[in-house]
Amino acid sequence: EALFLHELDDLDNDGVPDGGWFAVGNPDLKPERSRNVNLSVGYAGDRAQVELTVFRRDIDDYINSYVPFTIAGVESESFENSDDEVNVRGAELQVDAPVTGTVHVNASFTYTRALFNDEGQQLDDIPRRQAKLGVDYRPLSERWGAGLHVIYVGDVNDREQRDRYTVADLTGFMHLDAAGKHRISARVENITDKTYATSVGRGTRDNGDNYLYDNIGVPRTFHLSYRYAW
Repeated sequence: EALFLHELDDLDNDGVPDGGWFAVGNPDLKPERSRNVNLSVGYAGDRAQVELTVFRRDIDDYINSYVPFTIAGVESESFENSDDEVNVRGAELQVDAPVTGTVHVNASFTYTRALFNDEGQQLDDIPRRQAKLGVDYRPLSERWGAGLHVIYVGDVNDREQRDRYTVADLTGFMHLDAAGKHRISARVENITDKTYATSVGRGTRDNGDNYLYDNIGVPRTFHLSYRYAW
């Protein structure tokens, strides 16, 4: 059994327009109640570790977001408990493998089906498919290493559908001394400079009309850091 409490904003937003999107709180919201079952099976060998997890979750009093609401003639949104049961079914496969003495690979794939009463469209903000891949390279007897990490997120229902995207990061590090006390790390986030949406927001124009806009993910970004360990 699990209990999900609503966020403070869900309760206390005052519904006063601020020239952009605004929400109206609902003090009558009840916490979500859910029943969860997870079943895992795995294999651990010298060459690889593999784990498959199957999960099931049934949710009562699910909190709906983006519920249309009008105040002073201006459209807004609020939150309410759904009378329908939410049924979540899915599975996750994880693989962790030292391919060679210098190359290590880890990968995962998650499939999630989340529906009202086990039918209809996928719930908002829950991608049906997600995948991750990480490849790390560290030469033996060397002070440096590098890695490539990729994430895939499938189509997501939101105020409007968010398209699937794939983003990759490149990492590297070097120890400046044999003891490993001085370390320089570098990372290039979103190496292909992919433009993608992480959520869809809603705004209000001066004339009261509403519009939707994408909250864009991190563009290509360079990070450089230094660490000293005692």
